[in-house]
Amino acid sequence: IKLLRLPPRSGCVAATMALALAVPDVGALVALFGSLTAPTMAMILPPLMAMMAPGFPQHLGGCERLPARALHALMASVGVAGMVLGSTAAVRQILLRAGG
Repeated sequence: IKLLRLPPRSGCVAATMALALAVPDVGALVALFGSLTAPTMAMILPPLMAMMAPGFPQHLGGCERLPARALHALMASVGVAGMVLGSTAAVRQILLRAGG
């Protein structure tokens, strides 16, 4: 039964080793993953999920719903802009380190 776990574990170790050998600066790769995931989880998904919730927002009157939607859309847009700028900077850093 322990022999069945050996190939997946060996594959993970081999993939990690190949990634470490292929990327000259692992810190830049971590920055890329962080710039893609952090804004998504912190600034993009929460307002989108709130806007998709049933009856968003029930407690507000008709004239107050539009500002609430606009604020949520603005927050998600700022998150997308941060994700694009951060990932662009991380990719630039990776390419600069790989080239020179």
